[in-house]
Amino acid sequence: MEKLGAEVTVAGSLAEAYDGGGDEDARLLNVSVRSQVGTDSEVLIAGFVIDGPLTLLVRGEGPALTDFGVNGALVDPVLQLYDSHGWLAQSDDLGTISDATEIAAEADGLGALLLPEAGVDAALIVTLSAGVYSAVVTGNNGGTGVGLVEIYVLSP
Repeated sequence: MEKLGAEVTVAGSLAEAYDGGGDEDARLLNVSVRSQVGTDSEVLIAGFVIDGPLTLLVRGEGPALTDFGVNGALVDPVLQLYDSHGWLAQSDDLGTISDATEIAAEADGLGALLLPEAGVDAALIVTLSAGVYSAVVTGNNGGTGVGLVEIYVLSP
């Protein structure tokens, strides 16, 4: 994988984007943002625009970050997905959702960090039409800490 451009750091946040090969047919495969997750207006928001129907794996992570030495990771993230009209979907506690095994298989196929299937990190597989979207990571019960939102393209 080749990095598209450079890492971007804004107000303590880190964002990276990767493509699949670097030629004219290359497409974006993954984008992620890591930042401090607060409360109220200080939650982690990753906005993105897609140009056609895409199936995505969207993840909100906190506890998984501790394996990489991240201090103060968000203990129990909640992931919400919005479009320009409002709320679309939510995930809380990967260990309690019915498609946790499918999410793990897709992540493994992408070479992504495997989250514990019985864990409290959050993830969704969604098929979205062209439009403007936001993935929002908050802390369950007002929790705060370092969080990560990842968006993977599964199929065009």
